[in-house]
Amino acid sequence: MINPHRQTSTYFAAVIAAIASLLGFDSQAQPSISKNSTATATYNVAAQPTPAANLLAVTDESAPLSDALIRELRRGGYVFFIRHGQVQPGSIDVRGAGEWWKNCATTQRLAPSALPQAQAIGAALQNQRILFDVVLASEFCRAYDTGVFIGIAAPQRTPALNAATAFESQKKKPAEQSAALQQLLSAPVTAGKNRLLIGHTLPATAVHPVLSILTETQTAIFKPEGNNRFQFVTTLTPGQWQWLGKQVITDQPVVAVAQTAQPQFVINPANEMKGAVLLKALRNGGYNLYMRHATSTVGTDQELLKTPMWWENCAIQRNISEQGREQARRVGNAIVALKIPIGEIKTSQFCRVRDTAHMMNLGAIEITEALNHSLGQRVGTDVNRLRYALLAASPPKGTNTLLISHTHSSTLAEEMIMAQLSESEIVVYQPDGQGSALPIARIPTTEWDNLMKLTTTGKN
Repeated sequence: MINPHRQTSTYFAAVIAAIASLLGFDSQAQPSISKNSTATATYNVAAQPTPAANLLAVTDESAPLSDALIRELRRGGYVFFIRHGQVQPGSIDVRGAGEWWKNCATTQRLAPSALPQAQAIGAALQNQRILFDVVLASEFCRAYDTGVFIGIAAPQRTPALNAATAFESQKKKPAEQSAALQQLLSAPVTAGKNRLLIGHTLPATAVHPVLSILTETQTAIFKPEGNNRFQFVTTLTPGQWQWLGKQVITDQPVVAVAQTAQPQFVINPANEMKGAVLLKALRNGGYNLYMRHATSTVGTDQELLKTPMWWENCAIQRNISEQGREQARRVGNAIVALKIPIGEIKTSQFCRVRDTAHMMNLGAIEITEALNHSLGQRVGTDVNRLRYALLAASPPKGTNTLLISHTHSSTLAEEMIMAQLSESEIVVYQPDGQGSALPIARIPTTEWDNLMKLTTTGKN
């Protein structure tokens, strides 16, 4: 699932321009800001069955964060949406003629407390080496100034992030703002970096319900997937930002093999098996088949770790579609038809992964958090280490082990291929019996038809 996309600043500028054009704004307009401005400087909602209030059920706003989450954010590919800082009590926006929201003198101003809170965010980002390719803020002074106070880059005023009142004044339809926001949340991010958006609370029907209930200076984090698709990951409170700024979180160690000349995401041709050779090897057993879950387009992942027994609640997760169910059945049927022996089947706790295994109908299933994505990783666990231990384990004699999981951004050279797996695609690993495993084959869903043809041509 974690697959950062390369994207040039030229491309992103084009996205912003397209959004501005859609809304009838000039994205290059830079209204002046008063130097005295010390204060105000999808998923379809129908697929969100959980009440919005449950998304922010935080009992301790300074609760520790998973080290794995911080490492993922360092790798980039995420979108941060921060609601502007705290405003002066009793202040209001005075609507007037023209673009009144750009007037710092007649709109809500930031309170003095907004400065240290924003600076704490900037300090935490710098301390944790979380990088951004762009900072976008609404045209309201309180949002723009929040970006200035965070201090990681000069914010760019972006009409798509304006409060709903600005759209109402221009007689724009809510759907237009939703479309623009969905672009900002789903468009790919420059490799190794993240995107920072600073805006306001929005109507519950706008793109994602969490944006309607953020408190001031609270952050929602999303994972863009392109094609107007994204996943909600988690929220961070001001207290958690302060906690994060004081932590020392080390990167995962990179094993020596990751320093070899082998290109990322490519199986070494010297080790690769294909066609009849691969089929014969699989029939003899001794391999671990690492599979990404089937196509899942239903719903979105919410804050799983804040829900007891979250793996039993499919309503707060992204689930496989009918296409995914049929996809899983076809792969399972092909494995049976090709007489590939499967001994043990292990899956992550996510509903879409368990459902994939059930649809394959290959035998009893063991559910383990060792195969979870980092979204389901408890504090104190390390799914990267646990997952690799399963890849390196030898299957029962004469069988193969099927491991069904997710995409991952592992730093291990042997696992880098996981970052680009298609849904239902399999990577075959050969354990060496000494704690390591080597990828020796890649089986996308289309390859099963080619393997089936070998049985009819006598080449198997």
